[in-house]
Amino acid sequence: MVSFALGSRVIFDHWSDGSTQATRTLDLEDDTNLTPVYVTQYQLTLTDPAATGSGWHNQGSVAEISIPPTDPIAASKSLKLIFRDLVLLDRRVKRGLLTLRS
Repeated sequence: MVSFALGSRVIFDHWSDGSTQATRTLDLEDDTNLTPVYVTQYQLTLTDPAATGSGWHNQGSVAEISIPPTDPIAASKSLKLIFRDLVLLDRRVKRGLLTLRS
């Protein structure tokens, strides 16, 4: 794992020959070129303790997030609050699915 900017990192995925073993022992008989392939991940943090979906997610993947239905919360005697939608980087997210792109 290699950390980048806050909230992003890359993790080892596989070698260019398809092997997914991070540590390998090779018997070399000819010139051999192996290149590690990494996957970028982004950290998703949800601040509501009842929400699910926080954690590291691969770039391009769909992160499913959810907040359980709640009864309206009394903000005052005449005002009640209820969850409507999420705001992510100034964008409203009406459904609980996010696609993570760079």
